This record gives sequence, structure tokens and C-alpha cells, in this order.
Amino acid sequence: MRASASSTAKKVGQLSANAEVVVDSLANGWAHLMDTSKGTGRYVSANYLVRVRDYSASEGEPDDPVEPPRTSQIDGRMTVIIDPGHGGSDVGATSVDKVYDEKHINLSVAKYLQSYLESAGVNVIMVRDTLEEGSDLTLRGKVMERYQDTADLFFSVHHNAANTAARGAEALAQVADKNGGPTKILAEKLLEEYRALGVPIRSVVFREGSHGDYYYTNRAAASLYIPALTSEFCFIDNAEDQQFIDSEEDLQAEARAQYNAIMYYFTQVEY
Repeated sequence: MRASASSTAKKVGQLSANAEVVVDSLANGWAHLMDTSKGTGRYVSANYLVRVRDYSASEGEPDDPVEPPRTSQIDGRMTVIIDPGHGGSDVGATSVDKVYDEKHINLSVAKYLQSYLESAGVNVIMVRDTLEEGSDLTLRGKVMERYQDTADLFFSVHHNAANTAARGAEALAQVADKNGGPTKILAEKLLEEYRALGVPIRSVVFREGSHGDYYYTNRAAASLYIPALTSEFCFIDNAEDQQFIDSEEDLQAEARAQYNAIMYYFTQVEY
């Protein structure tokens, strides 16, 4: 699927074999697919389509079962945006004694993950690579917009905090995938990898807000058709969970688990 009626226009998705779509206009050999809640601009060469039946307006508004997959560009190269959450004046969650904070730990883990992915040939874009950057949450959206034509995944590295008693790992996936989809695939594999490290597992979280995803990065990415997931590896304010982040070897193990999950993910989705 293309954003306009041209073979050189930006790709916005790909139809699977035997998918049924609703075409509302044909011109110059291009079919325009019916607009959906996610917007307009979905064109397919008519050469790929076979007419099944005509649609009558008396039937009411038809359902269009096809939404473009949330990947900005199917180009055969794995491209991941890594977001070390927080940064700058925003230190994020902290341990009670202030020894551990997300500003530092998120960046350390993200840099290890960057190294592992790049060694496997993945194109990596870092939202921040210093401690001074990252206090502006909207920086994440700006980076997504800059790379929306190539990004296949937005992966955010975080660590949790609550009441010093809560423990375990969570994965915050996009609500569009609640019943199955790219970020649910990644989230379930990620938690499986974390379980192998001995981290207690909580759940995959699909939290909906008044404008789609509750979480900003998931919402911003969804608007650009980019799959996005936030990893909450453990509770940084819990004494037992701190055993999983109290050495460089632990941070490397966390990043390696993320790497394993992401590489598995790319065996399951197009990129």
C-alpha cells in the first residue's frame, strides 16, 4: 500500500494474500481504499486486486478489515529506535537510598542493547546517548517523526517504582494489539526472556486512554504506524529486585534479553 497513487510514493503497509478490502475509487490504474479511523492515503495498484462484488450504499457503512501494519517502511532492513527513558533533569524512578535511578541505568542498558543489535546488522537510532539529554518527553515523538519512513520498532527502556513492595517485570504494549499483533508478540517474548533471568513476571499491559494508547510513546508511535513497546524490567525501589541491576553483568544480561526478544520479533513481522 502506498500513501498516494504512485509506485514511488511512501509505503504505508502491505496487503496479505486473499485480504478483502473496500475500494471507494479507481483512477489511472490505482485503487483508493476506504478511509478508516486511522486516516486516509492508502492506494494499491489495481493490478493486484480482483473484484469480489459491488458495494451498495443501502447496506450501510461497510467494515474495512484491513489496516496498514504499524511499520513505516518495509525496506528489508531492521531499524530500531531505542529510547533510554528519562534523562537530563528528569531522573525517573529512584531507589529509596538514591543509589539507583532510571536516568543512569536506562542509558547503560540501552547502550548495551545498541551494541548487541548493531553487531547483528540492525540499524539503531538512539533517542539519547548522554545523561544530559532526555528531560523533554516530546523528544521521543520528534525522533519518531524524523525516522518514520524507516523505523520498524520503537523500544523504550525503563525500570519501575511503586511502594517498595511491588516486584517484577512488565511490558507496556500498544492497545491495538490487545487481541494479537506486533507489540503483543514482542512483549510476550520479552517477558519470557526476563523470566529466564529469574525476574518475577507481572503482565503485558494494554492501557487505553481517551485518545488511544494511554502512554505517550505508544500513542505517538501508533499515529505514525510504528510498533512501540516499553520495557519495565524490575522495580528499582524494591530491595529484592535491585539484585537484577546491581552490576554491569546484570545490565548486560537485561540488554541481552531485550536483544533476544527483538531479534525473535523480526522473525515474526515484516520490516
